[in-house]
Amino acid sequence: MAEVANIARVRRPFIVERRRVAGLTQEALAAALGVQRCTVARWETGATEPMLWVRPRLAASLGLTLEELHAMLEEPGRGAL
Repeated sequence: MAEVANIARVRRPFIVERRRVAGLTQEALAAALGVQRCTVARWETGATEPMLWVRPRLAASLGLTLEELHAMLEEPGRGAL
């Protein structure tokens, strides 16, 4: 369980920071992606990961390439930008 908490601390900053840099609220990002706001909140806290089908649109919304997003999600050490 401690490993999950570790990942959450790493993942949260890059999603939150990228969303804010893009000038998006959780609600606006959720609407652009066709998900609920609580889904975005869960990604930001590390409780869940974005599903594969939404990752291309999430990457574009955050100003990342799909490859950059995947690297950040898969390699917790790179999660903080």
